[in-house]
Amino acid sequence: MKNVFGYPEFDAEGEEILCTYDNAYSDMLMDIRVYRMEPGRKRDFCRRGEETAVLLLSGTVTFGWEGRTETVSRRDVFTDGPYALHACAGEEITVEAQTDAEILVQCTKNDTAFSGRLYRPEDAPWVYSCVGKFGNVAKRRVNTIFDKDIAPWSNMVLGEVLNDRGNWSGYLPHRHLNMGQWLSVPFVIIGVYFMFFYGKKKTQK
Repeated sequence: MKNVFGYPEFDAEGEEILCTYDNAYSDMLMDIRVYRMEPGRKRDFCRRGEETAVLLLSGTVTFGWEGRTETVSRRDVFTDGPYALHACAGEEITVEAQTDAEILVQCTKNDTAFSGRLYRPEDAPWVYSCVGKFGNVAKRRVNTIFDKDIAPWSNMVLGEVLNDRGNWSGYLPHRHLNMGQWLSVPFVIIGVYFMFFYGKKKTQK
């Protein structure tokens, strides 16, 4: 792996690149970016040969896909559950900001056709993991928006982790041995973590 930690910055257009297929984090085999959007700003996402997921981090946006539109809101990742739109290769996703907003866009290679889906907070409830283990210092809240059980047609896993104050920002080193049986690509064994620290963010690979 070329790099382990990164500290990306937003450019003048409101784009922050976390990893691509050919940058210092190409071992992830994904393209992941974060966008800041002002009210009225619209962005379109459509990639040939790649599935795309758009996760709302904060604000109010209108998603458009497959002839449908829906407006959703999230105060922040700590307070409200996730909204994420997932579409297959060649399907266009539009995102129009109704307020100041931030979104994360995650893509990877996948030619499998599937119907787009908007995942909602009730689809990805928060659950506690590692309660009582390792002196309780690894206890954390986790949601799984989709994985191979939820979306067997996908080559990605999308979810969020919230750590209690005073505990580690992460967890003990580990592997997901069963994921190699699920997917034809190995990136899910490593994972990409986009982290918020008291209003500041950093990326850990």
